[in-house]
Amino acid sequence: MKTYAIPDEFKLGPVGLTVKNLDRSLLFYQDVIGFKVQCAGEGWVFLAADEGMPLLYLAENPNAVPGLSRLSGLYHYAVLYPERAQLGRVFQRLRESGYSMGGGSDHSVSEALYLDDPDGHGIELYWDRPRDAWQRVNGKLKITTDPLDWNGLLREAEAIDERWSGLPKGAVIGHVHLHVRDLDAAEAFYRDVLGFELQSRYRNNASFLSAGGYHHHIGINIWETREENARLKDAVRMKFYTFCLPGGDEVKRLEGRLGSSGFDVERKSGVIFFEDPSENRVVTVGGESPDEILSLTD
Repeated sequence: MKTYAIPDEFKLGPVGLTVKNLDRSLLFYQDVIGFKVQCAGEGWVFLAADEGMPLLYLAENPNAVPGLSRLSGLYHYAVLYPERAQLGRVFQRLRESGYSMGGGSDHSVSEALYLDDPDGHGIELYWDRPRDAWQRVNGKLKITTDPLDWNGLLREAEAIDERWSGLPKGAVIGHVHLHVRDLDAAEAFYRDVLGFELQSRYRNNASFLSAGGYHHHIGINIWETREENARLKDAVRMKFYTFCLPGGDEVKRLEGRLGSSGFDVERKSGVIFFEDPSENRVVTVGGESPDEILSLTD
């Protein structure tokens, strides 16, 4: 079978989440992080940084059980900030709001802040160092977990002579990090079927894969056991995450690849849907127009 590679132009689109109380979630996402409402309906909302591609889809389920998101697939989704000073500014905002953070790390390729939303969905806020500063060891990217320079972030933020006005224009979903049941099976799927390149491994329990030489678009780990029981059916959880391919031909090409590899694919107009071996659901669209995504509310 001919080797398939995900296009270098690959990008991630919105992440869909269930939440228990939509008003509570909106208070957090708008007032603390600075997302903007792009469009909304009864029990759902799309959030964005600007008028482009939405970054989050929140769907309310008042009966959902909070705090179990990491047991059902999502470790965290990650919002990439264009500039370090902007990351410093949101760190200021988090401190001012009194919202609890999980910590921060210097990963050599990036600097990151970590927190959970009110339902326990994991969030990373980060910026990337320039690619020419990334280091490789034996052909693999060097990704560390070192202490974050908190004071340096604050100094960068204080140098910006403007008010905090929310999530900056140009912020995108930079990567998603998933809990999987079997690391080898998940790595084989994302590498050999979907065509991502393995960039690095962390010990024997996490892998990081990407398109176009990025440090990672997809993280997978086995740090917690993926539970399989009835209580997770009604847990707050990731509903889907989104692949944006360069066009409809690439969507069809990936659809064919999945089918020839024995994976089920659903199609709705120009959008395809599939699941990885751990039942993490992926929505795939051609291009970066939000129109098809905005039609997928349920």
